[in-house]
Amino acid sequence: MIKEPKTASSRREIVLSDGIIKLLKEWKKVQAKERLQLGEQWKFGNRAFTFHPDTISSYFVSFMKKNNLPKVSLHKLRHGNITLQLYMGIDPKTASVRAGHSNVRRYNAEFMLTCRNLLMN
Repeated sequence: MIKEPKTASSRREIVLSDGIIKLLKEWKKVQAKERLQLGEQWKFGNRAFTFHPDTISSYFVSFMKKNNLPKVSLHKLRHGNITLQLYMGIDPKTASVRAGHSNVRRYNAEFMLTCRNLLMN
């Protein structure tokens, strides 16, 4: 963790698929080799990922442009994921916990309206 989360509800467990767990274990092996090669030059502690968070945002923007996809922020994808969860029948409380939101009322206003609009179209 680079910095502490904003709220207590931001600290949460997430469920990962077996495929993702396998990829992370493979990545851990690659990283262990790099760490041995670098020795005392290794400056990343026990972090799983050794790049700055902005790197992902930059890569995402580049990927979207390269593939002629609409300009969308990573944060919008987060909201899209929450909306899809609600659309697929996940209850608002579960979706809010997964997202780290402490107030489920937010979903009743913002995301439930989006789901209703999707169903009507």
